[in-house]
Amino acid sequence: MARYDTYSSGDDRIIEDLDSGYIGFNNRLRPDQLVKGILADSQNGRLAVNGEWQTRKGISNFKAPLATGSAALTLDFYLMDANITTNSVAVTSNELILNFSSAHGLGTSGSGQVQLDTSSLTVSPATASGLYTATVVDADTIKLTDKTYSSASGSVVVTKPSLADTAVNEVYGSCIFSDPNANSESYILLAANSKVVAVKVSDPSTTYDLAYPGTETVSTQIDMIQAFNKVFIFRDGDTAMSVDLATNNITGSPAFALVEKGAFTYPSAQLTTAFEITKGEAKGTKASHGYVSGDAIRVSVVGHSGLTLNDTFTVSRVDGDDFFFFVDNAPDLLSITSNEPTFIKELPLELGFVHMPAPKYGVYHQRRLAVPFRYALSSTETITDRKIFDEIILSDIDDSDTYQHLEGQFRFNAGKADFNVGMHSFSDDKLIVLNRNSIHIVIGSEDLSTSKSQLLTDEVGLVARRSVIQVGNQVLFLSDNGVYGANFIDLYNLRGNEVPLSEAIQKTIDRINKDAAENAVGIYFDNRYYLAVPLDGSSTNNAVIIYNFLNKSWESVDKVNSSGFEFTNLLVAGSGSKRGVYVTNTDGGIHKLETEADGIDRVITAIGGSAGTDRVEGSATTRMFTLNSIDRKKWNNFELQLQSSADNVSDMNISGITENVDSEPALDLKTASFYLGSNIPADEDVSIRGRIGNKRAYGFQMVLTNTLGRPSVRAVKVAGAETFRSTSSVQ
Repeated sequence: MARYDTYSSGDDRIIEDLDSGYIGFNNRLRPDQLVKGILADSQNGRLAVNGEWQTRKGISNFKAPLATGSAALTLDFYLMDANITTNSVAVTSNELILNFSSAHGLGTSGSGQVQLDTSSLTVSPATASGLYTATVVDADTIKLTDKTYSSASGSVVVTKPSLADTAVNEVYGSCIFSDPNANSESYILLAANSKVVAVKVSDPSTTYDLAYPGTETVSTQIDMIQAFNKVFIFRDGDTAMSVDLATNNITGSPAFALVEKGAFTYPSAQLTTAFEITKGEAKGTKASHGYVSGDAIRVSVVGHSGLTLNDTFTVSRVDGDDFFFFVDNAPDLLSITSNEPTFIKELPLELGFVHMPAPKYGVYHQRRLAVPFRYALSSTETITDRKIFDEIILSDIDDSDTYQHLEGQFRFNAGKADFNVGMHSFSDDKLIVLNRNSIHIVIGSEDLSTSKSQLLTDEVGLVARRSVIQVGNQVLFLSDNGVYGANFIDLYNLRGNEVPLSEAIQKTIDRINKDAAENAVGIYFDNRYYLAVPLDGSSTNNAVIIYNFLNKSWESVDKVNSSGFEFTNLLVAGSGSKRGVYVTNTDGGIHKLETEADGIDRVITAIGGSAGTDRVEGSATTRMFTLNSIDRKKWNNFELQLQSSADNVSDMNISGITENVDSEPALDLKTASFYLGSNIPADEDVSIRGRIGNKRAYGFQMVLTNTLGRPSVRAVKVAGAETFRSTSSVQ
């Protein structure tokens, strides 16, 4: 473009401004306060290491292992005396028409729930057997309008409805399980109301059902973790469940069991069936001895072992029925199978022990489980609410069933308006305890008799337990003031940050629904902090805000067009090409972020439903260009450097926003294909030049929105000239 316009003899010099790459976005400052390389807004975008902004890849439906409908029975519903079968099916105006040879008995009008067997039906889109809302057309015809149907053939059976108490109606929790019996193999576990479903990450077609014990069910949100090669299900105020997946291979679909409960019973003496000593290492054999590595055991009967009565040893390792420990200066002893020694596990009686106290959640820390200590267990297995909300308790080493009632018990901010929200196992044997209004650390859990706790800060607290992550020497979490962090200043000291990490996106933080903020969940992957949050009044996590650690800036706010989709939990799982961020939610689907190169989200929003398709709507809003002047300008032209993704053609809508004078609505500057005469070819870069039309305003922004594919923005240049410049000297 020319550097001077030609409207009069007193030409105005055209001034250009350029952004040749981006590192993040900032919506706290005004757009005209932003510096080069900072966007005013980024929706569904990613910023590559070369500074290009590009629409993110789509979300894929990795697996939908739960096939039952979302309700056992829903009012209103029709009662049938007998099953009836259609004599023909058809699609009219995208509605599925079901015709019967005689009166179906459902009346002549109205609508309600019917139970359909579609096993003999060929229909597009696919429609699984289950409960559907049917509209009665006349005495021998009903129709379904729940989908945009295109074709149908075969037959449908309307069956007698039944009330299914065990129908899978929701997913209440999830976690990752790393299989100790298979190298590098992991599973995503979904806890439904009647069972846990394990999905193999390397082969999602492989699933296993893990039953709950007896008549146990799950009906509220739960927490799941893997620890000690077990999977635990924590149910706030109810006895936890666990399954040992090292002893019981997951491929055998082992069932969960209730953890130890009731009054604590001290261990009995264990008479070995064989005993030997080789080069200072002793091996005792006893079926179901119950010892784990780190247990202190005392010699209660010497036998012919050569040991000393009441000597205490530490179990070094366990192998099935064999347990091992080291004996100083002991001669070798061939295996004896008579007059063997007897051992008993050492537990200090004066301290007192309890079983797992029905916690809401648990954290693995230094070979122990740390859990909230709100509930008490009686000898009759009754669970009593102690009404103490700021206390935690630690288990014995490698023993999830035994908790030290005095030395392993810690209370924080007793008597204050505070309660525990979460914990995080930090480096160097530091357990960070995050209360609602304060943060504390417990130091030195290896020996609980010397452990101590101290206050880190009472100026900030934790809002969402699952938002806590650790990156290097930082711990990040969602607080009332946004995303906060705590850093290791030196080897011994944790200190809280003064300014929230989310300060640059305060406008987005203000959109978080405070009544549902406790549901937020964070994960660290690929040098990014993914934080799922409920925005704009949503009661569930409907968006993900992303911080890029390489750019040290916030990168995007991600959303899915399907209104029913939620990011209930985020998990990092898999290896090789399968490794990534997975999303689980109450609707039973497992989804993987950033996999679909065509920019299409394929998500499921109902148990038993099929994946819908929605185009990812990405948009980048530039800073406000002012040409470093407060004066009004004539905005003349723009230039864009764009590139299409490697495998897909793309297009982009271009619009402009002016301030003082404001442009309402935004200026329509056409599309990339308008200037090129076609879509941007796959893997091609293009330069687009266009006119703004000499719009008079103080500042100018550009909004770039993909309409096809996943185009990337390399550079944006705008040009204008100051207006109302006098051609006469005032000197």
